[in-house]
Amino acid sequence: MIGVDYSSISLNPPMWTLIQEMRISLMFPLMAFLIVRCS
Repeated sequence: MIGVDYSSISLNPPMWTLIQEMRISLMFPLMAFLIVRCS
């Protein structure tokens, strides 16, 4: 569910929103770590 494929595009809107929120929640700590480490 993290990658984009044709089966995930056909999901209903609430499920699609949850998938997008999951992607953001997984990416944000990594980005914050990189910003803190590089600065």
